Amino acid sequence: MDEDIDTEIDNSWVDSYKASENSYNEFYNEKVTTIKGIYLYIDTANTVVKVKQEVLPLTSDSKVSREQLIALIKDKQVITPGIKYKLFSLVRYNIDLLPEEIPNFIKKSPDVHDANTKRFLISETYIKDIYFTDTISIFHDLNALYIIFKESHSKKNTANKFTQKLKASVKKRYTRHKKYIF
Repeated sequence: MDEDIDTEIDNSWVDSYKASENSYNEFYNEKVTTIKGIYLYIDTANTVVKVKQEVLPLTSDSKVSREQLIALIKDKQVITPGIKYKLFSLVRYNIDLLPEEIPNFIKKSPDVHDANTKRFLISETYIKDIYFTDTISIFHDLNALYIIFKESHSKKNTANKFTQKLKASVKKRYTRHKKYIF
């Protein structure tokens, strides 16, 4: 008799719920597995000379490790022989909106968008592990790490290497003080 009761339970509502929920899967936060690595090269006149882009894999905890970051910087410093670029800035772009924030984000004024842009765009001040927070899956391909390089100023010494250094010496002067008698 107990077996008859178990077989009579209708589980079709669970299947219909799962089917309707599948259409909303792209609006749930998921771990970030890859990001765009965008490299900007700026010359001495502060103009962008070249832009490169590649897909960077992240570790299982959604980070770019310090070692990976150092290797990227070393690898991407030189784009043309003879011109070396130095790291100028690191900027992380990570859209971490929650699903319930999307309607307000779409409807808000430009001032609110500016505040959110500041929330998403973070300047990294140190070379350390860079973590990316979970992101709604439709925004995954917007997450990026901008590595900005600036052309290094190479000071060419036109003077001879063997030029002697000049030493300035100050001679002591003795001055006479007048004594005033009143």
